[in-house]
Amino acid sequence: MPSIDPLSLQVYLSENQYLPDEGPKLSPLVLDFSTAPQFTLDLLLPQQLTRSLSMLQTLYIDMSHAASSFSVTVLTTGQVITAKTNTQGYYTITAPNPIRLTFDCADATAVVKVLLLNVAIPGSVWQIS
Repeated sequence: MPSIDPLSLQVYLSENQYLPDEGPKLSPLVLDFSTAPQFTLDLLLPQQLTRSLSMLQTLYIDMSHAASSFSVTVLTTGQVITAKTNTQGYYTITAPNPIRLTFDCADATAVVKVLLLNVAIPGSVWQIS
C-alpha cells in the first residue's frame, strides 16, 4: 500500500469559524449562463486593496430557476460544491486567500443567484416545490 509523505502536504490558512474584523459581509452574484458556460472569480486584487471580503466561509446558492446542477470549484484546494436543481441552501466552503472560484452549469438558460458570505453559517439545503 503506498503511503503519503506527510512532509509534502500543503497547508493553507482556512480561517473557518472566525468572525472577520470587518464584521459580517456578503457579496451577491447573479450568474446568467446564457451569456457564458463558465464564470471565474479571482479576488486577489480586490482583497489586496481591501475592497472585498477578507475571507469566504459560506455560499448561499439559489437553484430554483435552473434545469441542471451547478458546481463551484475552489481553484486553490480543488474543493467542489455541487448544488442540485430546485434547491436553495447554505454551503460551507474552504477557500483560502486569495479567493479564486469557478462556477459551472450545464443549463445554458440558467440564472443562478449566489451570495458570498464572510461568516460561517451551518450548511442547510432545502427542496423548492
